[in-house]
Amino acid sequence: MEKLRYKLHYHLAIQERQLIFLYHGLHFTIRWIARLLKRYPTTTSRELRRCTLRRSIFLVATERCITSASIPVVDSG
Repeated sequence: MEKLRYKLHYHLAIQERQLIFLYHGLHFTIRWIARLLKRYPTTTSRELRRCTLRRSIFLVATERCITSASIPVVDSG
């Protein structure tokens, strides 16, 4: 199995933040979200902890992305 390479820059892009909240809303684990975004799990959990008050802003933007079919959504049912 090939070793996963993580991104080394420090700031999350808005699209990455939207994906974190989208996948968290779909009940993905923090480790799985981090793996999908090629980020460390601590980065993902820190973003969720830090931005819970601003979450509604990202959810509105994420909803727009979903309706334009730019983000693949996994059907849980």
